[in-house]
Amino acid sequence: MSEVVTTNTQDEKLNELIEYMGSAVPSKLNELNSKIDSISSYWKEATITGKEVQAQLLNSIKPQSGKVVINGIEYDNFKALHEKLDEKVSQVSDILDAKIDSVVNVSSDQAVGGVKTFSSPPVSATNPTQGNQVANKAYVDEVGNTKLNISTYNTDKATFATKSELSSGLNAKANQATTYSKSETYTKTEVNNLVNANANATVNLTGNQTIAGVKTFSVPLVSATNPTANNQVANKAYVDSVGNAKVALTKYNSEVLIPLTANLVWSVGTTQKSGASKHFNSIDLAINEALKYRQTPSKYIDLYLTSDITVPSQLYYYGVDLKHLRIQGGRSASNAGFKIIAGANLNANRSDRYIFYFERSHTPIFVGVTFKGNWVPNTTPRPTGMKAGAKADNGIRVSNGSYLQTSECRFENLNNATLITYNSKACLYRSISSIENCNVGVFTHDNTNVIAHNTAILNTNIAVKSHTLARVLLYKGSISKCSLGLEVRHGGNIATNGTTLALQTDATNKNTSDANVAYSAVTNHGIIFKN
Repeated sequence: MSEVVTTNTQDEKLNELIEYMGSAVPSKLNELNSKIDSISSYWKEATITGKEVQAQLLNSIKPQSGKVVINGIEYDNFKALHEKLDEKVSQVSDILDAKIDSVVNVSSDQAVGGVKTFSSPPVSATNPTQGNQVANKAYVDEVGNTKLNISTYNTDKATFATKSELSSGLNAKANQATTYSKSETYTKTEVNNLVNANANATVNLTGNQTIAGVKTFSVPLVSATNPTANNQVANKAYVDSVGNAKVALTKYNSEVLIPLTANLVWSVGTTQKSGASKHFNSIDLAINEALKYRQTPSKYIDLYLTSDITVPSQLYYYGVDLKHLRIQGGRSASNAGFKIIAGANLNANRSDRYIFYFERSHTPIFVGVTFKGNWVPNTTPRPTGMKAGAKADNGIRVSNGSYLQTSECRFENLNNATLITYNSKACLYRSISSIENCNVGVFTHDNTNVIAHNTAILNTNIAVKSHTLARVLLYKGSISKCSLGLEVRHGGNIATNGTTLALQTDATNKNTSDANVAYSAVTNHGIIFKN
């Protein structure tokens, strides 16, 4: 008969049961496994069905109603004990659920609050993809290797760069960590100060700047727009457009100039001459057109004046050949012809302006043209409009090996009617050629040669001046009513042949017909020959 243990409370029975289950249940399970093995063996031997074995097994462990015997101890009121056990299990489950909710789960999403300090670094198996995700070391190293390594720089001095790096550009090996002393580096403030101080020492992408010194460019400068102001540089497109509209004087040679195969008739003035193939409104445009042609034997371009022409400013030509151009003014013994008149601004603020000025050139042949200026002889004060210190208008000047040829032309009211200088030559030709009311008729110097053939010089202060080894031949002309007929200086030479010298004989000038000169005699200044 088993001993019946009577307990005071259900809790004490439960505690005894739990203790029992912790110590005796394993052995009971072993006994149960042994019974199962015995029954299985019995089943195999007796060839009974599995359901019968199952029924026998259940009956062998099924508790009886009323009392229960556990480990030799008999318990009563098993139903009440079972309910108490369920209650305890439920309480434990609630506690476990609360604990689970307050700890970090290994699989589901959770929001973690508070400061968490890890004794070892957390591990992330993948690189971050979202902006709010933490980065592992591999991702940080990958990004950091593409940036400048500043780990060795003093963090309390902002960002540093070495002086050598600033002067020679960024180091190609910027990722190599190098430690610099403060004496070798600029602070951010120092760099800003240097940049601001040298803002005007470099060429900026925008804004106006003045650049000094010689700048040599390895490739041509590019200008997207054509120049509009006189001081702006010109791009190739602008130069080409202007150059294509002009005649390249440097290419005037037999290969590019148009040969004259017949005489041409052109005109310039207010109306076109009958029979003229071309007509011009200004004489400079006509001369520029003639520069496109070259002379062939006995072929000329005859440019006829159809009215008086006013030249507003000096017409200057250098290195041109215009001996195939004859400018016809129409002057003859019975016709006054037309004039080329000096404009009001010809001598503005200058004393050496001429209607025509040729250097290293062959001039056109001027035929029957009158050249007129604003000079008035023997007047005080100067004429209206003539500036103080100016010498008024001048006629034609040739210099530096040039050649001048005129025929039946007239020069009037000019300071210097003709000036022939520096190895140049001039021929003033035909019986009606004249120089009147001028300051100086023929002024020549520096190894020049002039022939004045049948030229009358009258009412002029000085008819002929020959200076510095210049040579003048006056042939069958006349000099009359002049204050001084002939002047030679510094080895100048004047020769007359059949020339009439009839100077002023009034009481004021008191000159004889021969101008009081000793002909064919060497003087301190030069010599004048008379034949």
